[in-house]
Amino acid sequence: MLKIQKIEFSYYSGMPDVRPLLEMPNYLFIIESNGNAVLKWPRKCPASRNNMLICSYAGTISKKDFKKIYRYLLSIDFLNLKEKYLQEPEPNYELYDHWGSASFTIFYNDNYYKKIVDENLLMPQLAKLREQIVILKKKIKWSPVEN
Repeated sequence: MLKIQKIEFSYYSGMPDVRPLLEMPNYLFIIESNGNAVLKWPRKCPASRNNMLICSYAGTISKKDFKKIYRYLLSIDFLNLKEKYLQEPEPNYELYDHWGSASFTIFYNDNYYKKIVDENLLMPQLAKLREQIVILKKKIKWSPVEN
């Protein structure tokens, strides 16, 4: 039986962003089967004046929300997905307008993990998973974590 313990989702829109973490599109979002959720700066947190920049938030999710994402991962057979999806753009496709990258790391059965990267955000099953995660991220009541 497959038991998922944690899902790490990182998103980079392709553009640097200086907005506060809760407002910007670039982030690392971690959810655990026990309900813990963490939202972090996507890379190293930049220095800020007076240390006013919050680089990490904590929250909780319901078992129902975790189970919904868990079931979706099983439905797309995530273990058999490729590790990297890089699709060639169509002719006249404005790549710079649509570039971004999403990474999913799924930790399961205590000692294993599967990392999947969608470099152009074009893989349909991963796009739907990304949408579900963004909806979940918006539902959470976040609290700042001391740096």
